[in-house]
Amino acid sequence: MTKYTPYEILFGRKANIPGNLQRRPVPLYNCDDLIHGIKKELQECHEIARSNLIQAKQKRTENQRDKVHMPVFREGDAVLLKNEKAGKLDPLWLGPYKILEVDRKGSNAVIELIKKKRQKIHLNWLKTYLSTVSGGERT
Repeated sequence: MTKYTPYEILFGRKANIPGNLQRRPVPLYNCDDLIHGIKKELQECHEIARSNLIQAKQKRTENQRDKVHMPVFREGDAVLLKNEKAGKLDPLWLGPYKILEVDRKGSNAVIELIKKKRQKIHLNWLKTYLSTVSGGERT
């Protein structure tokens, strides 16, 4: 992701491996120039690594945003509540319940349970209730 080795990011230079040790060293005459050069390389390396990480994060969030589908509910909609304690033969969804209010963020809804009891539930636990009308004939 960063296009640099961890050693390079930490120390500001490439690691000394046996093949590199056989070459003749380049003489550096001034200690201040050496420190300034290392500091400059570290800063550049960190900037590039940070920008690469930010770009990778943006790509991941865009990909995730495409995969996530948040249902849209309004007040008064009839919904089914996921039965989290469902056994082998129990129904997976309970209800229908009526939505009394939806958060501004659109992530939670308050539904009316039995006997006017209200409960705040995340939208992932709800699905729309599609009622079947009986007695109607199609022609």
